[in-house]
Amino acid sequence: MNKKILKQKIINILAESMLHYDARLRFSKFIKSEDLILDVGALSSRLTNTLKNKVIAVDLPKKGRFGFSKNSLAKLCQRENLEMSYADVVNLPFRENSFNIIICTEVLEHIHKDHFAVDEILRVLKPNGYLLITVPHQERVPFPKCGIKEHYRHYYKKDLISFFSDHQIILLQDRFKFSEDWIINKLNKKFLNSRKNIDLFFTFLVFIFKIFYILILRSLSESIFKLRPGSNLILIVKKKS
Repeated sequence: MNKKILKQKIINILAESMLHYDARLRFSKFIKSEDLILDVGALSSRLTNTLKNKVIAVDLPKKGRFGFSKNSLAKLCQRENLEMSYADVVNLPFRENSFNIIICTEVLEHIHKDHFAVDEILRVLKPNGYLLITVPHQERVPFPKCGIKEHYRHYYKKDLISFFSDHQIILLQDRFKFSEDWIINKLNKKFLNSRKNIDLFFTFLVFIFKIFYILILRSLSESIFKLRPGSNLILIVKKKS
């Protein structure tokens, strides 16, 4: 693997790790140790990999970049608290009111009939259970100009409010004040075109920057950079009893 590709991979891993950390941190206070969790569109189920809860992860068979791949299934099988199942979010194979927590991050924009998916998710969520959703923010990442070919749409806040008007919206706000695009662009410009042998230094820098983000930047960003919206929306809903 050439050095430029290696550096790009490290940058992408850094950004992805921070995004998942951000969502986990925001949602962790709603999860109790005894909660049964459903992870919809799970891929590698990264948002639950630090939990000891019983987790059921569902996704479609891999197609292109998405779905359960052989590698992701092999890694998921190593987790004793997790079960995997092939399932379509618009037709979940579970009884009503089965789960205390449902995680659905970066999924709805991939679903052609997203309102059917929302209905199914709410059907299997227990009364007073919590739903975590993240989606691309239409104001920040306008569709179809931005996004990827697998997306059908991006969302305004009012779109999510309309989906869950009958339930209690606990949180609906921008996330990722320091967006992954900002981080990647800065690091690309600084390091990817360097001709010096700085692989070890670059890896160390990535590690330090991640720690700095986790401990300092994330907490400060929401109070200092209020006018800089994130690239995604995060929504936490409590299902009516």
